[in-house]
Amino acid sequence: MSVRGEFRIDTPNGTRAFAVASSNLFEIFANGTSNFLGAVGNDGFLVSFAGSAQQVLIASAGTAYVFDLTLNTLTTIPGATFSGAVSVVGYCDGFFLALIASSNTFYVSGPLDATDWTTNGASLVSVFPDNLLGMLVDHREVWFWSATRAVVYYDSGNIFPFDVVPGGFIEQGLGARLSPSQLDNTIFWLGADSRGSAVVWRAQGYTPSRVSNHAIEYAMQGYARIDDAIGFSFQMDGHYFYQLYFPTANATWRYDVATNMWHEVGYWNLATGTFIAHKSQVHVFVFGKHLVGDWGSDTIYEMAIPFYSNGVWKFADDDGNPIRRVRRMPHLSKDQKLQAHHQLQVYIESGLGPTPPLPATEAPTTLFLADPNGVVWAVGVTDAGDLETSLGLGTAGTIFINDPSGLTSWQLQVDVVGVLSTTAVGLGNYPQSYTLSSGAVRWILQVDNVGVLETNFKEPVTRAPQINLRWSDDGAHSFSNEYSMSMGKTGEFSKRVMWRRLGRSRDRVYEVNGSDPVPYRLISAFLEVGA
Repeated sequence: MSVRGEFRIDTPNGTRAFAVASSNLFEIFANGTSNFLGAVGNDGFLVSFAGSAQQVLIASAGTAYVFDLTLNTLTTIPGATFSGAVSVVGYCDGFFLALIASSNTFYVSGPLDATDWTTNGASLVSVFPDNLLGMLVDHREVWFWSATRAVVYYDSGNIFPFDVVPGGFIEQGLGARLSPSQLDNTIFWLGADSRGSAVVWRAQGYTPSRVSNHAIEYAMQGYARIDDAIGFSFQMDGHYFYQLYFPTANATWRYDVATNMWHEVGYWNLATGTFIAHKSQVHVFVFGKHLVGDWGSDTIYEMAIPFYSNGVWKFADDDGNPIRRVRRMPHLSKDQKLQAHHQLQVYIESGLGPTPPLPATEAPTTLFLADPNGVVWAVGVTDAGDLETSLGLGTAGTIFINDPSGLTSWQLQVDVVGVLSTTAVGLGNYPQSYTLSSGAVRWILQVDNVGVLETNFKEPVTRAPQINLRWSDDGAHSFSNEYSMSMGKTGEFSKRVMWRRLGRSRDRVYEVNGSDPVPYRLISAFLEVGA
């Protein structure tokens, strides 16, 4: 199961959105509901969409389908219409286009009619001998890629509508047929040619410009397979991102156009304590929402920046699963001289804890009493506030509680089978209650005016959001234990996050991480060192 494609079309009658999950075509509505429209072939690979104001053309498992936006009907185009399986579709200047897999052939429809493939028929891309891998329509031009080269076509107005753009030949091919995506008013793709692969390019006119760096290229070239990479793009908070998901490598990378920097994103697998690829392989922005389709299920998620609403942070986790954020700092060394690390302060926006605070646990409270035979019993409280006893190994003590009237003191006792009771004693200067913790909840232990024991809820055990620090003194091959620090409960905006007395090192790498459901707005870090 997977969400294999999403598509948005803006027509004079409004915006409509579609998705293919496994073998089912759905229309998605603004309120989050959907409507089943029909079945399409399913080969496990992505679906390709193209649309006009009247029709949506869909390529799935080598077969082409047409959805009529007026009649709301889905029609299968007979396979004999084309010379092979349809892999990618597009739309340009009123014409639909269909790329034939494992060939250098593409078809052009009749004007505004995705069911008419005889009026214009097929053409061969003959400027290079390679089979075509990918096709993308951008700026009213059609880009075709092989494994080593690319060529751009335009609407020439001739009998056959499309012809090669003069100067539109590019000596850079496609390393993954599903990687091209429009972004920042141009095209991005994972490239390859006769000299190698795994370089990400953006088009500057018809000249490829490298946007990957050596570190990213080294990572990608170490994957067992990159030709299955899937690319999409989106804009969030003013940043334009190009994402590459590698199914075989189980990894996801993003490029930020604004900062010209890459980062890896992932889904934290709680069961294994490891990252897997981010749970998105397709994307559409529609109805004011970023909708991403899962590669491992038929689920469509809304992706958004965390925001605060009614005391709760929204979109601060992965649909209930924690988001683990990791930032590793550069090597810190001064000519390999031994340096003392006195203090590290992480400059992060603090005081963003939710209301109520995050639940936590602490060591449960245990009281020890001796029965008449001298056997020690442990007394504790459950999360529900029930007192419980068990044979204990601690040192027995005596516990006295004054009743609310302040006229009588009561001694807490236990019999030989562990049953608790109280006995009136002379009035003394004793407390009227004790606080007991179950580990998750704190309870007040007290007696009434006739000595009956009772527990009353006091508060849950809570904590502020935390950020964790660990470090390596051997070149990031192994790391220390983690040391947690509070980021401040709600409103503690002046909370400083710092660790002191961090030892000595000749070469150190610090790493911080956190997975609480709040934003981690890490700005900078300051380290105080000395001899």
